[in-house]
Amino acid sequence: MKKWMILLLTLALVPAGCSKKSKMDSDLSQASDVMLKVAGKTVFSADAFQTQFSRQGTTLRAGNDDMSAYMSVACDVLPSSVGQSVRADLGWKQNGAAQTHSGVTFTVQKIEGELVWLWSSSDKAGAVVRVLE
Repeated sequence: MKKWMILLLTLALVPAGCSKKSKMDSDLSQASDVMLKVAGKTVFSADAFQTQFSRQGTTLRAGNDDMSAYMSVACDVLPSSVGQSVRADLGWKQNGAAQTHSGVTFTVQKIEGELVWLWSSSDKAGAVVRVLE
């Protein structure tokens, strides 16, 4: 009987200790609008910006009025469900320098209305994008 109790307790604790769920960056998870983080650093976040979305190209863009700061997330598929894997190429411009990061594999973490939260724990990269209908 003791062996069964120990076995049951062990089995009950194993899933809690072996969870592989990716934990999204706290700044990103609390973001209420478009944002891009790469290597753990925020590279795009703006109070006033314009959003562009191409359903055919599955590319999501946001930038300020003069495009001195922008972000672009070009996905292989349209992010549409929590847990979905999405591969994307990132582009951004910050402080006058345009940069890219290709081949990031994101997991869709959360969807609220038009906003979709993407996170890659291996790249420490995340994006909040607006998918327009």
